[in-house]
Amino acid sequence: MGIMAGAVTYTISSASSRQKNKIKSSTGRAIKAMGDVIDGVTGIFN
Repeated sequence: MGIMAGAVTYTISSASSRQKNKIKSSTGRAIKAMGDVIDGVTGIFN
């Protein structure tokens, strides 16, 4: 997990501003998708 955090930190610090915006947007979409998955799983158990 620490290696992954280090890799993400390095990627963000070495990215151009355009790439940073793309990373930020992709991260937002991934978090929203993960929330949808969790909602779906909890719906199955209810």
